[in-house]
Amino acid sequence: MQQYPKFIYNVAKFAMRPSTVQRDEYVRVMWHKLCNASTLSIPLKGDSRELLVEKNDLKKGYAKVIEKEFGNATKWERHLKRYSLLKNDFEKIAKRISKAQEIQMSECKKTYLAWISTFEKYSYYFMTPFALEVLLDPECRKLCEKEFDEKAEDAFAIISTPTELNIEQKIRIEMLDKIIKGDKSFENIAKKYFWMTEYSFVEPLANEEYFKKQVEGIGKEEAQREKEKIIQRIGQSAKDYETLAKKIKDKRLKLLAEMLNKYTVIRTDRICYLKMAQAGMRKIYAQIADELKKDTDNNWNYSLVPYCTNEELFEYLKKKHAPDFDEVKKRVNEGYVYYSEKGRPHFIYGEENIKEIVEIIEKQQNLGDKLKGIIAFKGKATGKARIILGKSDLHKVGETDILVARVTIPDYIPAMKKAIALVTEEGGITSHAAISAREMRKPCIVGIKGITKVLKDGDLIEVDAEKGIVKVIK
Repeated sequence: MQQYPKFIYNVAKFAMRPSTVQRDEYVRVMWHKLCNASTLSIPLKGDSRELLVEKNDLKKGYAKVIEKEFGNATKWERHLKRYSLLKNDFEKIAKRISKAQEIQMSECKKTYLAWISTFEKYSYYFMTPFALEVLLDPECRKLCEKEFDEKAEDAFAIISTPTELNIEQKIRIEMLDKIIKGDKSFENIAKKYFWMTEYSFVEPLANEEYFKKQVEGIGKEEAQREKEKIIQRIGQSAKDYETLAKKIKDKRLKLLAEMLNKYTVIRTDRICYLKMAQAGMRKIYAQIADELKKDTDNNWNYSLVPYCTNEELFEYLKKKHAPDFDEVKKRVNEGYVYYSEKGRPHFIYGEENIKEIVEIIEKQQNLGDKLKGIIAFKGKATGKARIILGKSDLHKVGETDILVARVTIPDYIPAMKKAIALVTEEGGITSHAAISAREMRKPCIVGIKGITKVLKDGDLIEVDAEKGIVKVIK
């Protein structure tokens, strides 16, 4: 067996996401800045990668985020103010690029440096929900039990339900309004929100047909009902939260409730702002690809640039030192394991090496005997499990099926609406799956380790979201 970095024998999962090297670099940048942590990215079946961090550093990093950003009311207030700056700075980058008719290499250099600097500046916000779910969620639950006794679960459900519309819901309402008015053109929607399908710089961006498909088969009356339901539920949730907040006596619980409730919206919106900027950065990457093709004898194209490291792009933009074309191409065509130590990125290639590393990681992940997780929305359902490892699997979900995924994203919404229950491997109370389940009023359990590996597609299962347990019937 090849010698691998020692830290990979003691890692913990941070997230599972569609990823390219540029996205892997996000994880390196944020964790290096936070606590000089080592990171790892391995391929998974489907269109995602598993992003891991050295186990001790993961705990240390989460604790540092909570202390720095959520230690008291003053820090929380500062956190919210800086979040407003994040929104503005990411929107500025997106607008600056979109307005440019032609981008010179000097502008590419400035914009790329500004992009990396901006992401690093606000990197805390991209790991905050994970820290909240690991550390503050349990604390909040305990304080709810202490203050509300047998009504603790009801109180926590109110705290963890959004009380204002997030960006995705606002876009949905805009689409429903089109149907209500009888306007069949979604061209303006596509121009404004083309970034909706952005994840790792390589996915097709949303076009008019994409948005039409999201509301396919919905008539005027149904659109009106859905719009009213979205607004009514948010309004009711806001009233419920306001009533509960007045009853909370414990100062710490009051602060925790506000933090967790705010993050049910911030968690979604912060990613929307990131997507806006990322989609804009595609212009920069396209220009870099064109220049690389001119400067070298190699057939550079856009699809290769997101598989370069930050350092490789810096070297080219600053000194005209082109990335190794063959190595970058190998990352795209043959796959790779990415890892960082002391803030430096490294790669491991070769099918056997990749397979060995994946096995090393899997041995560390204790799946346990029980399929138990966090209740996101109560209820029970029995149906066939449909394992979703990527968007290409969504067609499998029928109206009597249970959607089982590593994590859900907005593109999964049509399939989630069809399913009778939702189960995810990752996530907590502020996750996309949890929030969507509460909106849809569907039984949902999140955070069940390894469930996409334990279950087989088509297994008949029972989702008991009263106890947080999934059982295989046959």
